[in-house]
Amino acid sequence: MTHKSDPACLRLARMVCAVALSVAAAPWCLAADDDVTAENILDTLKRLDAAYGEGVTLGGTEVRPASRLAAGIPPRETRWKFSSFQGRMAVEFETVSAPPLDYVAPPAKSRKSRSLHGGYDHDSEGRLLLSIVQSTTTIMNKEVSAQSTTYSVMRVSPDNTATCSGQDTILQLCTPVAPTLTLPCKKALWSSGRGFGDCLYEVEKVEMLPDRQMRLVAKGWESSGATGRWELTLDLDAACMVRTAAFYTNSSEQPMYRITNKGLKREGDLCLPEEYVFEIGVETFQLTYTGKIESGKLEGDQEFVQKAEKIVEEPYPENTILIDERVSPPRTEVLDRRKK
Repeated sequence: MTHKSDPACLRLARMVCAVALSVAAAPWCLAADDDVTAENILDTLKRLDAAYGEGVTLGGTEVRPASRLAAGIPPRETRWKFSSFQGRMAVEFETVSAPPLDYVAPPAKSRKSRSLHGGYDHDSEGRLLLSIVQSTTTIMNKEVSAQSTTYSVMRVSPDNTATCSGQDTILQLCTPVAPTLTLPCKKALWSSGRGFGDCLYEVEKVEMLPDRQMRLVAKGWESSGATGRWELTLDLDAACMVRTAAFYTNSSEQPMYRITNKGLKREGDLCLPEEYVFEIGVETFQLTYTGKIESGKLEGDQEFVQKAEKIVEEPYPENTILIDERVSPPRTEVLDRRKK
């Protein structure tokens, strides 16, 4: 079972050979008439994805749901950017459209303090307190994984008048390639139809579908390290881009992740989808992200990555909660906390 490769796929594969692989280790990249087969598809995906790890920059917009802990906060529109540079990764989300906030009265005899994760909390005057995410930056490199999230603290009066009473930052520091912080970077890659190769280790089934698409079922793992199986649909006319993906853990028949995309745009040697839907689902909750990929280039943005990595450097922003998970037990420290 063979299919001719898309020219863009071949160009991208050759770039992988140039920057990351020896010719002896990459025979698939040698000739223009090479084929994508059931036997080499896993190796093909890994080689194509290697170019993304060496250097790629993607950008777009996304409607992001609130945290499952953030009761009362609707989804928000964001602009995002992802870049990898020599194995270092960074992704940033910035809120561009504030969600509408509706007042919710406090329960009788309840005046809980505010929560940085939102929720139905109220101040002493009965105003609803909500923490709205303004920006989130996540980095991954050989030294550290980290995420910094900045919140605007909003006070909503019974007439739905909302005022901002300050900002808070939560900075989470973890060991390199920490499972809890791998997903934001992986999510950017998976949404673009890439980054699945290094999550697969054993092909179980390959099936050719109409319109030059290939269905691949393989054993693998997801960002947190849980093992299971991936079910992928690849588009051979779009540089083997993954069009649909679903991950099932070994203990569940309900997908933990489901990613779909549509449309096609070519940016140089990149084949990119135009729109995507990313669903995270477990037994207790489900989150759905919808987005558009607006730009991409097969080149890392070194300046962007270096700027993002400064989130781990002191001095930290005022009103920062520092969570250091590199030590056991994890250490939490409140820095320069504003008086209530």
